[in-house]
Amino acid sequence: GSVVATKTSPFFSGGCKAVACPANSHGTDVPSGCSCDKGYTGAITATTSSPFFSGACQATCSLFTCPVGFKPKPSETVGNSQALCCEAVACPTNSKGEDVAKGCSCDAGFAGSVIAIAQSPYYQNGCTAVK
Repeated sequence: GSVVATKTSPFFSGGCKAVACPANSHGTDVPSGCSCDKGYTGAITATTSSPFFSGACQATCSLFTCPVGFKPKPSETVGNSQALCCEAVACPTNSKGEDVAKGCSCDAGFAGSVIAIAQSPYYQNGCTAVK
């Protein structure tokens, strides 16, 4: 809004309107304080120049689901992609390969299979010694 001087009491007209909390945050308005929504991190601070706040709320990895065979990085990590939020899981003992998601094969003298899954340890089965 704007404030204009006048010659009569209260000697101004108009007024200022509080700025709403920006994207991915909540609260009454910026001057009252804004908090980042669940799954976002950051801070919003009121300023005196447009857009009348500084800061932002960025997505965290808590909002991202990693594909099978990948383990999530800590949920407070800032990101919203596989590259930023997930780590490849190494092939388990008695197997070889680049990682669980790309496939592991049992070492010589071992049999079985390594199947990528979404829960820790991010693979099932494994390779056992052949008797």
